[in-house]
Amino acid sequence: MGSFSIWHWLIVLVFFGIIAAVISAIVWLAKRASRKPGASAAGTTAALKTTESRLVELDRLKSQQLITDAEYTQRRTQILSDL
Repeated sequence: MGSFSIWHWLIVLVFFGIIAAVISAIVWLAKRASRKPGASAAGTTAALKTTESRLVELDRLKSQQLITDAEYTQRRTQILSDL
């Protein structure tokens, strides 16, 4: 590597500088997008459901025996306490 001239080093530094700039831009855009209120996430749609639709879904799960009576009671109590 001792045979590199100043121009070689300049090209290498510019190359790594561009890579660093692209990575920084991606990180900045990701942080910016996560701060927007419209960012979609799995928890966001669940939080937007109305209490009624959550209770209907809970009743459906119980009627299909996908949850136990204890789970039903616990979740129902939690949904109603969120009011």
